Amino acid sequence: MTQRTNNPLLGQATGDRIGGPIRMALILGNSIADTAGLDTADLTKRYLAWYRTDAFDTGPVWSAVFDQISAGVDPEEAAKSVDHLLGGMTAGANTAHRATAIGCASVIPDALVAAEARKEARLTHWHSDAGEASAATALIIRGMLRGATLPAAIASAAAATSGQVSALLSQQTIDSNYLSNGGYAPKTLEAALYFTQTSTSFTDAIRRSIHFAGAANYCPVLVGAFAALHFGVTVVPGYPVESVLLEPVATTFERLWKV
Repeated sequence: MTQRTNNPLLGQATGDRIGGPIRMALILGNSIADTAGLDTADLTKRYLAWYRTDAFDTGPVWSAVFDQISAGVDPEEAAKSVDHLLGGMTAGANTAHRATAIGCASVIPDALVAAEARKEARLTHWHSDAGEASAATALIIRGMLRGATLPAAIASAAAATSGQVSALLSQQTIDSNYLSNGGYAPKTLEAALYFTQTSTSFTDAIRRSIHFAGAANYCPVLVGAFAALHFGVTVVPGYPVESVLLEPVATTFERLWKV
């Protein structure tokens, strides 16, 4: 981590102060690498295996869905059931945190990135806002890996998404007075882009976003991924990546981004 790098997963691991999101992104990434695409049956089995062993920091929706799947409920029915039980409140940022891996997966054609991100999001979060935030996250990462600037990648993602996510991405400037440190996916994405765009370095982006986010730590996970591509990852004193994650994030990115 002492050299500049454009690994979004390493950036994400830096911003993830609790640890669940980066682990889910790695599970997703390795499933894609092993199956040469998004195989939802394989991925569900991997998520379920993690759920049954040492899963943590998953968020209430993911946990509730896998409670049902573990009890034998069909995966799609489980996601629908949890959405019903929660009154449609399934638009959390968990899916966008996972979608970083889809953006990195060159085996998924550029034209299919958004659709595959939406499909993956629906494994747990039935609300369309979660799917659109996932699509936007994956598209921004893919665009920047292809060489686009952050503003250009955001503009492309705005054009390819809909609803609240597209509206937030289409803003000329983000008003800091309306930022939220909560877990509603579109607003988490908005906050992540604000701190990436208004910071002067990777370190600055991580520190400012963590200070803003508080204990729940929603937006810094995405800030790390975006800022890795915008600035390059550097060591952030006080916010080191867990040593146990250094090799997995490097290896998974190498397995995914092959151009």
